[in-house]
Amino acid sequence: MRIITIYIIQILISTNIKNIECSPNAKRLKKDHPKKTENNIKDIFKYFNLFENICIQFKRINKKTEIEYTKLLMNKPQIKGFKLIEGSSYKDIHQFLNSNTQIEFLHIEDSFVIKTSIYTITKHLKMLKCLKIHSRMINSVDIGHLNKLTIFDCSRNDITYISDFSINNDLKYIQFTSTLFFTNGLFDVEETRIENFELYLQKILDNIFKCKKVISLNLSRNNLGNYNLDYSKFKGKKLILGYNGFKKFPQSIIQLENLEQLDFGYNDVTEGYLNLTRMVNLKKLTITNCIKYQSLFLQTCGLTDLELNHNNKLQNIEIDNSEKNIHITTNGTYPICITGTSIYNYINSLKIYDYTKNRYINCDNTVGPQSISCQMNKFINLEKLEIYLADFTFFNQKFYLLKKLQTLQLNIFQGVNPFLGIENFVENINNYQRIKNFHFKSGFTQPFPIILTNLKHIEELHIKSCLLQENTIQCFINFINLEKLYFIECFFTDKILQPLCDMKMLKIIEFCSFTNMIKEEIITIQKQLQQKIRI
Repeated sequence: MRIITIYIIQILISTNIKNIECSPNAKRLKKDHPKKTENNIKDIFKYFNLFENICIQFKRINKKTEIEYTKLLMNKPQIKGFKLIEGSSYKDIHQFLNSNTQIEFLHIEDSFVIKTSIYTITKHLKMLKCLKIHSRMINSVDIGHLNKLTIFDCSRNDITYISDFSINNDLKYIQFTSTLFFTNGLFDVEETRIENFELYLQKILDNIFKCKKVISLNLSRNNLGNYNLDYSKFKGKKLILGYNGFKKFPQSIIQLENLEQLDFGYNDVTEGYLNLTRMVNLKKLTITNCIKYQSLFLQTCGLTDLELNHNNKLQNIEIDNSEKNIHITTNGTYPICITGTSIYNYINSLKIYDYTKNRYINCDNTVGPQSISCQMNKFINLEKLEIYLADFTFFNQKFYLLKKLQTLQLNIFQGVNPFLGIENFVENINNYQRIKNFHFKSGFTQPFPIILTNLKHIEELHIKSCLLQENTIQCFINFINLEKLYFIECFFTDKILQPLCDMKMLKIIEFCSFTNMIKEEIITIQKQLQQKIRI
């Protein structure tokens, strides 16, 4: 007998799901106890009656064994969710599905060696709400009989026929990823060959766009950029067109007034100007690894979330956006200079990191005029700042003007002089800011700077990857307003935590990933502080 692994998992369809997860390591058991492995698997099937949702993975087993266990499924009463991975016994599974007409969730992946249609598999499943079928086994998408279907995923299939989607009134989420639309048959029209493949694809899209209640449509990895297609009939809120080889944004897309999210990542756009002002409801734009140009001028109306990751050729981007609180995500090989007519006044959350890190706005204070840190004083409404630096000299750049700053997350490199300029930093914080939430991360070789205990307004303190000594902990009494204290992956010298018991304002002390050397001391002070300490 080869390997069979059974999983029973919860699929969120019903509110009254009985749930258990079981994944015996059959490969390990087989070496010494082959019979035990077989009995173990059969025992799992005995308890199927306890569950409403079943996920089965047949992997690297012979067909005889698969058929044997498939027959055991026939004795299972009505279930609501069924997932099959890497199964090939089409006939037996087909009979099982026909006998369980109450199934609401069906997911079949990498299964069935023969081509078939969705109707053949699901003709008796009138209650089906979610259908996902992957991996080159479906050639006919005929779902008109599934009136309650809301989620449909037919990715990685060789489609030759698609039925009229307008019949499926409740369909909200559609996905055709990596789907080959072949040229035989379309919408009950008998055609042996379609000469104009572009027209053929347009008919497919128009048919999908008929779904009146559709919210999300995923058409990624279909090489749609090679064809001049019209997307103007799409009425949904989210459209995913990544990995399609687009050279520019189609005019029919940038005129979609109802669209709220557009994922256009991993295409090859060479335009330097992008006007999305017609997309009045667009909130999130993803152009990850998409812009193959050095500069970009972006005009939008109400954009709140912009993803610019991995655009390594992009060096400058100017944003003209009317909405406040825009959230920008970017990483890559080079820093990006971000400017705009109104962007500084509207941002209230900013992350400035070394450009090799995966953070929101690429910025290293060593790269000169291309760094957004040169305009730090312009972020007058900034409330949260996360920054990754080699020392504290960055804060000399009119940092004191950030009067609305409440949360500061500071990460310091292990440089030559990592605490250079720390005195000015503390003075600015105490005199001009009212920071209540402070995160500090350094290296194990660097002790936590005692001078930071003079930050008198701090109410919540997170310390990560620092060396904490006795004289440091004794100075924590200076945090007169501190209510929450978190130690994360810190190194402590022995028996130094007792001064924490004298901090009357403390409500929570949490230790995460600490060394065993202080375990006994933590338990001791935990008794003194009762419920304050969490480990």
